Amino acid sequence: MKFKRSSVPILLFSFLTIISCEQASDNNITQELPKILAINVPDTVELPKTIFLTCDVENEDRYDIQYKWEASSGTLSNTDSSVLTFYTPKVKSEVIITCSISDSLETFDQKSIAIDIILPEFVGSFYLESVNSCDTTYFTDNDDQYELLLDIYEGLISQWSFAYSWRISYYGFSFPDSCIDWLNRETHMGIIGKSGQDKDKKVWMAHPQNQGYITQIFNWSKVGDRLILTSGNITYTFKERD
Repeated sequence: MKFKRSSVPILLFSFLTIISCEQASDNNITQELPKILAINVPDTVELPKTIFLTCDVENEDRYDIQYKWEASSGTLSNTDSSVLTFYTPKVKSEVIITCSISDSLETFDQKSIAIDIILPEFVGSFYLESVNSCDTTYFTDNDDQYELLLDIYEGLISQWSFAYSWRISYYGFSFPDSCIDWLNRETHMGIIGKSGQDKDKKVWMAHPQNQGYITQIFNWSKVGDRLILTSGNITYTFKERD
């Protein structure tokens, strides 16, 4: 009597092979790791200023990611968030800011950018070129003597102000046919800063006198190498020193 061989082992082997191939195929599926697309921030920032930077991330597979921010100078807050608060340093400089993303085991990506911290245009060393008062313009006589010098220094003395010095030469000077009769010899130190909501148009200048401070608000503009300060009906035009 002849017995037929069972086909069961062959079918079982084929079934296991199919399962094994499917598992191998599943194991070959690669997940997309999160990556940083960009850090959104201006290329240049005028100090002193607070700015917000955003780390844009592509995270298709919805990893639980953590943020970390670092900077070569300045002050940071919210360093574990996708949006960073950055307070500029107090000096003109280049700042490198880095955003990193990770989970508890590995760092997925990081990106760095450079930001130029620049000074307000009114910072510098200037001499008085002319004064306009009551529609009369008076030009100073001698550039070499610098009858009135205005120096506004680079370093911040507080979050919003710079030091300045105002020096009128020994003899002072007069303004014929003008609303101003005379500027006497004077030297004082004070502080200057951008004013209120019109920071691009107004500055305040304050200096000590007796027991208090004298504070004056000027409209200001910078045209080429000339700094123009206007208060009431008087306009001072300063030229930047070489």
